[in-house]
Amino acid sequence: MDYPVSDEFAKLHNGKFTDGDPQNNIPPSKNSATNINTLYDELLATLSSAGITPDENNTTQLAQAVAQLITNATADSQRRAQYTAQVTGSSYVEFVIPSWARVVTLDFTDLSLDNSGDYPLLYLGTSAGIETNGYAAYKLEFFEDLNGNAIANEELGTEPKLVRQNLYDSESVSGSARLALVDPGSAAWVMNAQIFRRGDGVAGSMHYNKSLADALAVVRLQTNKGIFDSGYVGVSIEGL
Repeated sequence: MDYPVSDEFAKLHNGKFTDGDPQNNIPPSKNSATNINTLYDELLATLSSAGITPDENNTTQLAQAVAQLITNATADSQRRAQYTAQVTGSSYVEFVIPSWARVVTLDFTDLSLDNSGDYPLLYLGTSAGIETNGYAAYKLEFFEDLNGNAIANEELGTEPKLVRQNLYDSESVSGSARLALVDPGSAAWVMNAQIFRRGDGVAGSMHYNKSLADALAVVRLQTNKGIFDSGYVGVSIEGL
């Protein structure tokens, strides 16, 4: 909306309404029905978009509508953050997770280990530290290898491993893991990972849920007993 500069009937002066100045031959401005209706239509549209029913006796509705629209825009906007780390030569790598996080995605590229028979794990933690217990309903499902040999589904306890079996010198893993907050009012997370193991060509998925003692504050990728020979991990965080 704007001043009705194209309406000659309004008699604007320098683009705005005026009371007039007879000494300088400036006539007073006039509001046409069209101008007034346009103004009210614009204001009513603002109220409607905020879900407010117009009330001619309530002079605070416009302020309420603006505040509600700001709140709606903030609630609908999504925060994002991304981090990447090389894990070569480390026994673990940690990523700090902000309090607004609702979804955390980790992408693994060619993680290999220096100790035959070792394996990578994915732990969650709070501001008090990493929690190593309570990874409930942990399950791995491995499918066919490159030779077409089927591997049955297995439930392997509560240790949050990324692979069903140990990794050996010629093997590495790539894939992704997705963590999602069960409910914004809780500290319970569920995880689903899709992993491909080089060397024998086995692909599979893992699932678990974990109820933390407090809000998620850190995610740790670590080995069981050695260090990572090579590999990269990228973390993407989404939330409100």
